[in-house]
Amino acid sequence: MAGEGNQKILFSIPGKQHGNGTVHMAWQGDGNYLATVGSSRQAQVCDRYGQVVDDISLTAGGTVVAVDWDSDGETLAILQQNNSALILWNATTKASSMLETNTKDLCWLQWSKTGPELAVGSAKGNLVIHNKRTTRMVSLLGKHSRKITCGTWNKLNQLVLASEDKTVSVSSNQGEGIGSSIAVKGEPSDIQTQFQSGKKSNSFHVSLVVGGKSIMLLDATDGEKPLEMAFLPKYGNVACHRWISHDKMIVGFQSGYITILSMAAGNQGTQLLERQVSKSPIATMATSLECNRVAVVTDSSINFFDTLEIRDVPEERIVLPGIGHRVLWGADGSTLTVSLTDGTVVHYLVSMPVMNASYGTVVAYMGSLREVVVRDIASVMVSRKPLAIKIVMEPSFLAVGRNHVAMGTNNLCWFYACDKEDRLVNEAEYMGTVDAVSMNSSRAAVRYDGQVQLHMIQGDPDGKHTVSFPAGPDEAGITSSVLTEQFLIYGSADGGIVYYSLEDRSRPNEYRHIVGIKAVYSNTPGTRLVVVDDANIGFMYNPVDTTMMEIPRFPRDCSAVFWDMQDPLVFAAVAPKVAVTFRYVQESLRGASVVEVGTTELASNAHPIVLINGEFVCQAPAGGVNYVALDTHSMLAAHSVPPVDSPSRPDMVMKSKFQQALKLGQLETCFDLAFDLDDMPTWDALRQEAFEALDVPLALRVAR
Repeated sequence: MAGEGNQKILFSIPGKQHGNGTVHMAWQGDGNYLATVGSSRQAQVCDRYGQVVDDISLTAGGTVVAVDWDSDGETLAILQQNNSALILWNATTKASSMLETNTKDLCWLQWSKTGPELAVGSAKGNLVIHNKRTTRMVSLLGKHSRKITCGTWNKLNQLVLASEDKTVSVSSNQGEGIGSSIAVKGEPSDIQTQFQSGKKSNSFHVSLVVGGKSIMLLDATDGEKPLEMAFLPKYGNVACHRWISHDKMIVGFQSGYITILSMAAGNQGTQLLERQVSKSPIATMATSLECNRVAVVTDSSINFFDTLEIRDVPEERIVLPGIGHRVLWGADGSTLTVSLTDGTVVHYLVSMPVMNASYGTVVAYMGSLREVVVRDIASVMVSRKPLAIKIVMEPSFLAVGRNHVAMGTNNLCWFYACDKEDRLVNEAEYMGTVDAVSMNSSRAAVRYDGQVQLHMIQGDPDGKHTVSFPAGPDEAGITSSVLTEQFLIYGSADGGIVYYSLEDRSRPNEYRHIVGIKAVYSNTPGTRLVVVDDANIGFMYNPVDTTMMEIPRFPRDCSAVFWDMQDPLVFAAVAPKVAVTFRYVQESLRGASVVEVGTTELASNAHPIVLINGEFVCQAPAGGVNYVALDTHSMLAAHSVPPVDSPSRPDMVMKSKFQQALKLGQLETCFDLAFDLDDMPTWDALRQEAFEALDVPLALRVAR
């Protein structure tokens, strides 16, 4: 692949399969099957790895006009020119059937996004709606007076159509008109719909290109006067447009320009970004809400824009092996499919699916869709080669222990030994869909349907050492669990926190919280536990004295907590785009406490796996790992790049390191720095902190 980013080609379909010209493509809703057909009239369905699932026989009719999947991903509809019958292909049975519409000159087709209805339009303005559940078919003659050129279903299961008669209609799923048709000044094209949040929760906007010159915005709910947006002459004609959020839109032009506009009430049409991405026309665009990207296709490249930060992402640009024509995102936003004018279809892995796990300094992550990489971050300096495990099926969950890695999908789990041969050592099937797996050196704790099954990873074929939790029907369902070398620790929906001893099969510690437990995060030995309850409040639980201490300024939208593998008293709570560093103070003049050390802004594509000495090891979008130092450790972390405004004088650098180490309670590091600095304010600060921490020996060393 010729490209500027790190995208990988997962598969490609050669142009001779489809023939030159337009290739009609459609991904099944869950992203498992891709249907393609071109001028060669050879319709084909392949899976997400490029393996052919079925070749669909077409009728003697003309070229294919449209293909589309229903909302269930069960039925593919194919429309051909000069044929009043549609081909319906069933994804379960791999069988085709014919649906006769008794309507001539069919030219447009689309399934409902939420219901069982299939809408088909004709060149004479007639409309047919077929309900696949009831098999009822409604024919509406004269829905428009001329050819139906484009249309779309909205989330209210209403159908919006545009026609060469220069009108736009809104209909129910039965084809009944909603309000009057709306007249426009030019021929409408590229029709889109978008929900608007706010006081009118069920309102939606219709946007369309009018005569290639402007974009018209209609509120199809209240019939207010349409808003027409014209553009500067330098842009040329409008090529296409897409909504990138409920209040933002991107517009592409024949001149190669794109512009991102605010569509917020009272601010509609305000330009947020302008770029000329090519001197050739914009061919098409596609938006993915899952990865917050819009892909803009020009004649020879795909350019990406971040829809949250409203910026271009040049490092992700793809140079195409031909002239781009159409583009589709995969269901999860990790893949992108593009067709070229010579009939070639290329399927790219744009970003790796976010799936990772850690145990101590051992991490596991997706190296490709069917490859799991296991590596010990602590051994990077001695150049120990990562272990790459080839798998036959893309997993939906992943876990790693000291000696094993586990992965699986639905209720199946495969366990591999983390040795040079990546041996499959066990396969397990559970009674429900697996929610999470945690492992230690020899056992696995598998959570599903509010239960946890604790079993040996290998060497226990009869299941004598298998234990299930909760122990009895009176106990509430388990919501979160973690496995250490000594304990299985879990939280339940009724607020229970349980420590189960692996050695003597007892419950040496139990606690009842006032509300349900949402998540538990243990340090390595299990001696301290961060607990997040159903009110999204964070607590520090001490199993030694069964005390529960609320964590101040704990982020209410916390998605994960990471204990530092090198500093056992430091942890970071991760929320969207931010990480908050905390320090657990075991002993002090004021007693035990948890103090906030500071916050760090995280990029939207930062996916932490483990925290080591103030640095997140993150899963990189293109595979591999990268390092993100917390701002609280910016002068101390191994891979950290000092902030731009950090001091450059050696003594000032040491003072900055001293201040960070002091806040983190790293008093021995502070002593070494104070010795080098050798000034009274530094010694005084360290002496005071040592007394505060009840570290009398260090305080006496400082006093000398």
